[in-house]
Amino acid sequence: MRARVARLEKQARWCAPWMLERFDAKPSMRVLDLATGVGAMAHELVARFPGIALVGVDLSATQLASARGKCPLARANAATLPFHDDTFDRVHCSWLLEHLSPHAAVAVLRDVRRVLKRGGYCHFTEVDKLDLLHAAGAAADL
Repeated sequence: MRARVARLEKQARWCAPWMLERFDAKPSMRVLDLATGVGAMAHELVARFPGIALVGVDLSATQLASARGKCPLARANAATLPFHDDTFDRVHCSWLLEHLSPHAAVAVLRDVRRVLKRGGYCHFTEVDKLDLLHAAGAAADL
């Protein structure tokens, strides 16, 4: 698990400059890091936006154990978040929806909307796996 955490932290450091280029959060804003995993992007969020009140949520107890100390954490399903309506100014999420069925993804998006304050926004980063598979296949043909 230690090697996996190190790989994910390295990936977050490399990706954060372009992934968070359009994200903004001012000090004291409440920010949810949805599907925080091992907390790699949570670390980047806190480093880039000092003073935010960041909370990480993930379904995996194992991954949350690796995220301890980076921000307050909650174990929860992303489609049934344990927060009141209008709780967060921002929601950040990396690489979650691509793992879900369309029905499950819609449920997640509905609950994200519920926990966002009026005027808040969510910021999702996803990978088109099919394009990556095509690129990998093309690279293998070289």
